[in-house]
Order: sequence, then structure tokens, then C-alpha cells
Amino acid sequence: MAINLSVLTDTIFSMHKLKRYLFLSQAHLFGWLIMSSIFASSVVFTNGGVSNYGNHYTTVPFFTLAFILGASYLYLAAETLVQLSKRFRFLSRYLVVLCGIMLLVYITTFPRRFGDVYSDIHDNVSKFLFIYELFLATWLVAKHHTLQSFVFLFIMIGGSFIGLLSSLHVLHLMFVGQMIGALGFGLLLVYILPKVIESQLKKHR
Repeated sequence: MAINLSVLTDTIFSMHKLKRYLFLSQAHLFGWLIMSSIFASSVVFTNGGVSNYGNHYTTVPFFTLAFILGASYLYLAAETLVQLSKRFRFLSRYLVVLCGIMLLVYITTFPRRFGDVYSDIHDNVSKFLFIYELFLATWLVAKHHTLQSFVFLFIMIGGSFIGLLSSLHVLHLMFVGQMIGALGFGLLLVYILPKVIESQLKKHR
């Protein structure tokens, strides 16, 4: 009985850590990028994307904090998944790779001003990040198919569609589209991922 109580306590504590790390990851990512948009609002209205904040000296610190802290807390969340159960090892690794892709997007931002080759590399990494996130988002909705999860997925896809139209110069809302798309994915991470984990834990008790 004492052992079961200890395991239950550890699970509750680890779930609390997981939720906190996921929230802090997205809070830092969005918070610092919004700060960037305040200091260089011209990017928002000139069809500039999020990565343009890596090219402004006034916003590089905020841009850096957004990606470094966002990826760091997401990595801590991934490590916490393994502490909850070994069966979440694959999902944990998936999140670790996601952290790596986020950092790769950050790193490739800076040399893209030096030529089309570097710019193409950055654009392709960014596209791969979206596809990678979309796979995880779809899996989360399949595991927890509620109205809430479908709304979050719709926000993600809707924002990405705005970004696509902006890249084709049909709209001029690249930053807005990227932020809306990232918001949808962030909501899935913060609200739906913990519910999926909790349901899996209950199922295998």
C-alpha cells in the first residue's frame, strides 16, 4: 500500500512538472516573440515573418530567448515523460527532436541574409518544422478527439494557411499567420498532450 501511494505521489508530481514545463515552453516562445513585435512592429505590417526578428539588433535578444527557453523547457517536458513511464520513451524522443529542429530554425536564421542558399536552407528547415509539428498535432487529436482538440488543430492549420497565402503575396500577414499557427500547436501541447498522457496512464494501471 505504501509503495502504491509512493508511486501515485511520484506520478502526480511528475504530471505537475510536465504541465508546468509545457506551459513555460510556450509562454516563453510567445512572450518574447510578442516583445519582438512591439520593438520592431514594422515586420508585422510588411509581410515579414518571425525570423526577421533575428535580423534586427533590437530584437535579437528577445528572439534568442524565445527559441532557447522555448526549446529548453520543452526538453525538460520530454525528460519528464520518461520519468512518468518508460512507454512514453518514443514520444519523449519525438519532443527532443522537435527541440532540435526549433534550435536549427533559430541557428539558420542568422546566415540567411548572406545569400539565397542560406535563405533556402532556413526556409526548408522551417517547412520541415511545420510538417513535424503537424504529425504530432494530428496524433494528439486522434488520441483525444474532442471539440477542443479539433478547434486547436483548426487554429494551427488556419494560421499556417494565412502564412501560405502571405508567402504567395495574396495576403500580407506572414507574422500573424505564423503566430496563429504556432498558437494552435502550443494549445495542443499545453492542454491536450497532458490529457493524452493521463488517459494512457489510467489505461495501463
